[in-house]
Parts: sequence; structure tokens; C-alpha cells
Amino acid sequence: MKKIVLLFLVGLMALAAAPKPAERATTAKFHNSSSPRPSSALVDPQDRVLNDLAAGGGWETIITFINMSGAPANFTLTFYDDNGNLRVMPLLNADGSLSRSSAVDFALDPNSSNELILPNIDSKSTSAWSYLSLASGTQGVAALAVVRYKDAKGRVVTEATESLSNTQDYDFFAPFDNIDGVTTGLILVNPGNSGVANVNLSAQDAFGNELVRDRIQLPAGARTVFSLSKVYPNLADISGKLRVTSDVSTLSAICFRVSPAGNLAFSPIFNWSGMFR
Repeated sequence: MKKIVLLFLVGLMALAAAPKPAERATTAKFHNSSSPRPSSALVDPQDRVLNDLAAGGGWETIITFINMSGAPANFTLTFYDDNGNLRVMPLLNADGSLSRSSAVDFALDPNSSNELILPNIDSKSTSAWSYLSLASGTQGVAALAVVRYKDAKGRVVTEATESLSNTQDYDFFAPFDNIDGVTTGLILVNPGNSGVANVNLSAQDAFGNELVRDRIQLPAGARTVFSLSKVYPNLADISGKLRVTSDVSTLSAICFRVSPAGNLAFSPIFNWSGMFR
């Protein structure tokens, strides 16, 4: 999130700057490959990862959990830094007091919901990704995180909504759009306990022409957050799509967009069942 924070602040400073005009492609040409594609990553009902959370420095995160089943739900939410180490985060208790912990246990009654707030209490921002671990027999838990930035008067300047990401994002497409001063970024998390994830990234224009090919190595528990146009300058001022694959079956991903005004939005990836058939 600290990289997103920098992008957001740069966006605020660039509010008055006119973006470079660019034209969008109106047609797309897709090429069929002669090599077999891997099976689609099925969306697991046990979704487990929130890729990007932040607290402090103007940022706060509100996480809502819903037990969609008719049975009690027990689970633990654990926070990690970019290197896979436990990350202590500020937590707002139900009575208004403050706690700090790297993990939180939950017990939800049937068909009930609960909120966890990571408050804007510290002068500096702290970011983390989180893993939701379900107790044996627990199912049907949904979660949504709202990551928001407030000004000095406590007014919400921008916020983005982030759904639980499954841990099987090892083969997906994702659109990117860096036109009109907008910056598209990518967040990748290797939530595995062991093993390096070798992630292959291909960025293509609207006609299917490859503009970037790269390989990213993510150790177990690691996260990377980056702006596409800053890491790959030839992706600036154009739109297209990403094709991302990994050699491990435990990967979590989400895209984000930052406008010239500094507004932040998360955007989903595409990897539903049957899409590669």
C-alpha cells in the first residue's frame, strides 16, 4: 500500500496538470495459440486473501465479514508484510479502545456479520496483506474491505472496495488503462508457506501485440505492488490487457487504478471457470 500511497499523493499534486491526450483502439484481434492452455483456476468457495490493507497516515480500512451459512463460523485473520513476516496492525475494539496485533480471531453466529476497523491513528501509514484461515467445518464466510483516505479534517477523500481474493490466481487476464493520466497497477501475493512463485507477465495492446514480457519471482509469503507504466514505460498512455501465469497454484492478484486527482480504485482480474476452453 505504501507504493499506492505515493501514487495517490503524486496524483493530488498533479491535479492541475493536463494529461497527455491519447486515442483508444476500437477493435481487438486475439490470436489462438497452438500450445495447450492450462486448466482455469476454479474459484474456490474458501476465498482467503485481502491483498492490500492500510492504516495510519490518513488511511483506514474497514473490513466487513458475513457468515452466509446457518452454522457458527470461526476463523482467524492474520496480517503480513511484503516479505511474509507477521505485521502488527492497529485495531479498533468494539468498545472504542485500541489494540495492536498481527492476528484476530472471529466467531460469528449463523447469518450474522461483523466489522473490523484498522483506524487512522498513527502519523505514518502501515500496509499489509491478510490471510483468512477458516476453522475446520467452517464455510460460507464472505468479506469485503474498504480502504479509504481522509484529509486533515477527517473527510473521506477517496476510497476503494476490495473483495476477498482466492488463492488460485495462477492463470488470469486483466485489463490495464493508462490513458488520460490514469495509472494502472498490479498487486501479486504468494500466500504459500514454502516455494518461490515464478510469475510470467505479458502485456499486450488491444490488437494482441506483445509489448512487455517479464518474469517476477515471489518468495513464500511475499507481496509486490507496482505501477505498470513506471516499471514498464512503454505501457504509458495506452490501454490493453495483461496475461499472467505462475508455476505454482497458490497466487493471489488484484489490479488498482489511480487517477490524476489521486482517486484510488481496485479492479478485478478475470479467471472464471471455463474461460480457457
